[in-house]
Amino acid sequence: MLVNIMATDHEGCSFSFLLDFEGGVEICAEEAVKEAVNEFLCTDKGLKIYVENNRHFNWGDFLNDIPQEICEHFGFRIIRNDADQNIVVDANESLVDPEGPYFTVSKIAWDTDGEDVDLPDVMTVYHKELLNEGEAIGCVDIEELKDRIADHISDKTGFCVEGFDIWP
Repeated sequence: MLVNIMATDHEGCSFSFLLDFEGGVEICAEEAVKEAVNEFLCTDKGLKIYVENNRHFNWGDFLNDIPQEICEHFGFRIIRNDADQNIVVDANESLVDPEGPYFTVSKIAWDTDGEDVDLPDVMTVYHKELLNEGEAIGCVDIEELKDRIADHISDKTGFCVEGFDIWP
């Protein structure tokens, strides 16, 4: 069982880490941590840190100082999250472009009949612009899809396309 611990201080600084409990056993993570801390504080190193911290030992001290061996004695391991950035997100936020899924079409080779025209190297083509009513993108053969993309780009710009790369 993995337990995510997010610690925030009174100034709003925060950090997080995971505790990995053996065998998925239901356990109170905070109690297990406190028991591990108590055992650590009974060691010479733990007692020294406790005294140096004015008889205080917090979550940051736990993360930075407690040995894995003591944690393992209480059935868990610490998995550090040393990310450079933590981001808080809305769990219900849509991760899809408002227009829907799309392809990025790049390295477009244009057929301009020698005309000097300023055309884009990259274009966005939405799935819905390529599909017939009730059709799913996964049901369209890749060659047919490339033809539809080329036709769509040509219709938008007025110039034929000789080739391009696509990626979802």
